[in-house]
Amino acid sequence: MPVSKYLRNTFFSIACALITLPCLRADVLHVSSGGDDAGQGSENVPWRTIQHGVDQLKPGDTLVVHPGSYDEQVKINRSGTAKERITIRGMAGTSIPAMEEPSVWIAGASWITWEHFAMAGGILVQGKPEGVVLSGNTLHGEGTGSGIRITGARGALVERNLVSGFEEGIVVAGMGGIVRNNIVRENSRAGIVLGIVHPAQDTLVRNNTVAGNGD
Repeated sequence: MPVSKYLRNTFFSIACALITLPCLRADVLHVSSGGDDAGQGSENVPWRTIQHGVDQLKPGDTLVVHPGSYDEQVKINRSGTAKERITIRGMAGTSIPAMEEPSVWIAGASWITWEHFAMAGGILVQGKPEGVVLSGNTLHGEGTGSGIRITGARGALVERNLVSGFEEGIVVAGMGGIVRNNIVRENSRAGIVLGIVHPAQDTLVRNNTVAGNGD
């Protein structure tokens, strides 16, 4: 076969492959207390549980949880990437009343944002994840456990959360974390704790309001 014809055929094959290659674009998906986990996860046909929604996510996706009460424990073990985070966002009026401890467990998953939820239980970040963001959440406990506990993570950001009613408000152990602009009050043992089992290295704590805690 002449070289020029071979090159034309090769170029045509590559072009066809690129045209038919599926596009892994980021999606905005939805959960509603009136939804159905057999649905599509769209705004018009949302899923019913946060856990089911979380289990469908891929890097770059955002899961929007509509107002309502979600009595469940959520485990997150799917990671985003540094350029394509996974975001789970509660709309105003979204609550997780379950007293399971923790209410939310980020189990080694990296590049996750969990934001704007009202919760009766705590958030546990465990393993060695990177880039976890916990922002704008309201956590009120019943006198036990930790509101937010992060162990072994790198580069975690904890900001603009209200944490009250636990034994410890915020516990951070890991490297390169930032704890800022939180309100931590009326926790029986301590407000903000850096390092317990694991050390907290290069962790920045600033502009927090800490009052009425056991410390």
